[in-house]
Amino acid sequence: MSRILVIGDLIIDKFVYGTVSRISPEASVPILNITRSFTLLGGASNVARILGALGYDVKLVSMVPQEDYPLVKHLVPERVLFSTISAAAYRVPVKTRFISVFRNAHILRADEEFCPTGPGVQMTEKDLGSLLSLVDEAELILVSDYNKGFLDSDTIAKIISRARGKARKVILDSKKKDDAGFAGAYMYKPNRFEFDIITNRVHDPSISLEGAARDLLNRRKIDYLFLTLGEDGCIVLDRKMGNVFRCASRSTNIVEVSGAGDSVLAALAIGEVQGRDIGQTATLAMELAAITTSYSPSDIDGLMEAYKEYFAS
Repeated sequence: MSRILVIGDLIIDKFVYGTVSRISPEASVPILNITRSFTLLGGASNVARILGALGYDVKLVSMVPQEDYPLVKHLVPERVLFSTISAAAYRVPVKTRFISVFRNAHILRADEEFCPTGPGVQMTEKDLGSLLSLVDEAELILVSDYNKGFLDSDTIAKIISRARGKARKVILDSKKKDDAGFAGAYMYKPNRFEFDIITNRVHDPSISLEGAARDLLNRRKIDYLFLTLGEDGCIVLDRKMGNVFRCASRSTNIVEVSGAGDSVLAALAIGEVQGRDIGQTATLAMELAAITTSYSPSDIDGLMEAYKEYFAS
């Protein structure tokens, strides 16, 4: 199968489950009696996990400091090749979710983040060269940028430029608040909130969604915008043909919303590799998102099997 390169931020996702039967006498907060906990590798790893489980030849590359490497390496999904770039003043972000087993209710999320800005975290020329050589070897490049310090706009621009020079496509999912590094991407996949920020609709709602989308695509010479709208599905705009395609979301019993966006990015890659048209790809993306949200993170193996069953049917 095609060689897919996933470049992006990793996140250590911790899940702590328990029961709540009383309120703390020290403060008006619930007391969680912990019954179980586990840790997964999230962020860009979610995308690679899905593609690897479905049999695709996938390589994941991210920034990992020496202190975090043993844990991260242990958590890398099966069937995923892994390459790292190290930086002295950087730590992999950690998200810890505290969840009541009653109705899977989230009580609290605690984040440990260090978003670096100093010269100590910049990629060396050697590391950048190694990253771009991986771009040369891939047939499709996915950039999963959580804006946690690994990829700045300049690096994203260099990845896209290198890929275009090799006639490769880049599908970009970025939480950047400006589009400075997006020029020339094959597809850009924001959610509604990210799109409204990057197009200034968050400050001026009178700007039409379609008008803002066409302006972005034309300014940055991006071929497709794949805009996810949560329960409202998605909208896809084609810059060259001028077409607009809308796809409804799939109804499901929502258990957990985290990871839905990553499953959409994986679906876009699968659609591209399989040669599906954009309408078929959008339908696939909504189907995979629905499957993802119907599973608890504690049943990650069951989720991977559900993806396999979907493609086998």
